[in-house]
Amino acid sequence: MKLNVTTLGLLLAVVFGMGIMQACQNETGNNSTNAAKEQTAAPKLNNRAIAPPLEGVDVPFEQLTVNAQQGGTLVLDNGTQIEIPKNAFVDANGQPVKGDVRINYREFHNAAQIIASGIPMTNKAGDKYMQTAGMFQVEGSANGQPVQIADNQALNVKMASFVDDGQAYDFFYYDQDAGDWDNLGTNEPQANTIKAKKVAALSKLPEQPIKPEAPDEEAFKFNFDINYKRFPELRAYEDVIWQYAGNTDSDDPQQNDWIFEEDWASITLEKASAGKYNIVLGSANKQFKTLVQPVLEGDDLQKALADFDQRQKRYNEIKQEKEQEQERLNQEADLLRSFQVQQFGVYNWDVWKDPQRMLVRASFDFGDAVNKDINNITVFLVTAERRSVVRYDAAYYDRFSFDPNEKNEIIAVLPGNKMAICSTKDFAKIDFDDLKARGALEGKKPKFTFKMQIKDRTIKSVNDLEGMFASL
Repeated sequence: MKLNVTTLGLLLAVVFGMGIMQACQNETGNNSTNAAKEQTAAPKLNNRAIAPPLEGVDVPFEQLTVNAQQGGTLVLDNGTQIEIPKNAFVDANGQPVKGDVRINYREFHNAAQIIASGIPMTNKAGDKYMQTAGMFQVEGSANGQPVQIADNQALNVKMASFVDDGQAYDFFYYDQDAGDWDNLGTNEPQANTIKAKKVAALSKLPEQPIKPEAPDEEAFKFNFDINYKRFPELRAYEDVIWQYAGNTDSDDPQQNDWIFEEDWASITLEKASAGKYNIVLGSANKQFKTLVQPVLEGDDLQKALADFDQRQKRYNEIKQEKEQEQERLNQEADLLRSFQVQQFGVYNWDVWKDPQRMLVRASFDFGDAVNKDINNITVFLVTAERRSVVRYDAAYYDRFSFDPNEKNEIIAVLPGNKMAICSTKDFAKIDFDDLKARGALEGKKPKFTFKMQIKDRTIKSVNDLEGMFASL
């Protein structure tokens, strides 16, 4: 935190206040002393720092590199693009950075990632919470030292977004000194055209090779010249024999002797299906069409089979490559949300949610073995399609609020990276009308104790946390 006149004044006020509190303790005796100790034991009020709640678990950064003088576009697997202009960075002394710059970048798209990050998702007053369409953090360094974005430069971050719900999302910057979100404006999402082009290209497979067949001794066979430019797949059939492949008398050459007496002006070949073709005979007055397939004998067959094996192997390789690329593209976003970033930090595409929420003086029952650690337990309300996460430290339990019309669930981080939950189903069992009636009768927020279920799993990674959510 930067030390300025305002901060210095605040520190002096805190020191002065501590002196008065000590004097009051001396005058009021043991009860005040015990209360002060209890207050000290509770989590710090208005804690707006970025504080990952799970020990050793956080969303990892992707480490990317760009040449400072040349700039360039960094592309992530999920479709995100970071456009960096030339000479975009300066060092701590304001001098242009030369050479390679490391860009550390990470994104947050779901409740597990948001919880693990410890990034506050409410405003400073705590009366509004965010429903995200994607959040990211970007930092830069060169030779192990932090760099900054030059005053006259900006990075254009086209963040992958998996949300297309028709809402207008604004772009926010998290001011860690102020502990609040600054609204920087808005922008319309754009289609990920690069993905669309790649998907279109995947549909274009080379033609599957056709396995050469030996002739059927009983089938009718004949020969004619082939235009290999028009039918390149038949080049392997240099000495091809054509065999009747139909099953009706009307197109069976053996049942239509007249075709051998006709003076045909044209003979054309049309592809019918895999490995089969239509031969069309035409004259001024007549036409005959029959279904045939190419067959080979002896050495010609063996040579064609060997060639087929090679072409089939290559076809399978190409098909597998395209399937793997399709699987990768399935993880890529269809939308990009773009905004110019003029300083490193945490940014969020969000909409504020401030409905008429039900306020309760909440307490949480984790069982006797865990309740003793209540001051070290952080509770998260997860709501709004798991794209809103509201953090409550122990000092804020009595300010707990939720929208009964949403699907809500509570996730608590316990010591030792254990988790406890109050599921959506458990939440739905709450008698909201009774809560409202009690609140109205008492003239204040009603009390409510959430019974929490402790999970056996120890969370060792963000993937573990995502897996826990998937099981709920």
